[in-house]
Amino acid sequence: MAEKEMLHRRFLKSSTTEYELGTFLPERVTLRQNEDPIDLTSVAKTGNGSVLFFISSSCEACNAEAVREAIQTYPEFSYIVFYEGSRNPIPSAFLESRHVAHHSFQIDLLVKNMNLNMLPYQLVLNQVGQVIAAGIINTLPMIEDLMMPLIRAAGKIKQ
Repeated sequence: MAEKEMLHRRFLKSSTTEYELGTFLPERVTLRQNEDPIDLTSVAKTGNGSVLFFISSSCEACNAEAVREAIQTYPEFSYIVFYEGSRNPIPSAFLESRHVAHHSFQIDLLVKNMNLNMLPYQLVLNQVGQVIAAGIINTLPMIEDLMMPLIRAAGKIKQ
């Protein structure tokens, strides 16, 4: 078994799936050692809310295609894709064409600085940057279930 897979399994075994709802994200967060913090203030200034995805190319449960489909299906929301490692599992050209920010992270710094310790994971934030839904994801229906408060507010419920 590859060393990276072992790291993910250790990481996931010690994790809890709950994220404290009602909290606000930090304004700036360091996700990679020896790099400047990332500014997250833009997630608190959205018209329709934001969705943050946390995935990895080395995670078997991470479904980048479901994340991509959600971004394509619901373009009215703001998105940020955080990915572990140096390779983004979602093509940068796709993300950039939809104005989706994407940032690489190191797992230990994600846990320390964002209090998030599970992959694949999603945070849904209201228009002021408050976490209103959070959970494990790996299919489009799972993603949509967590996004439902934003989808309802935007009047985008599928018939």
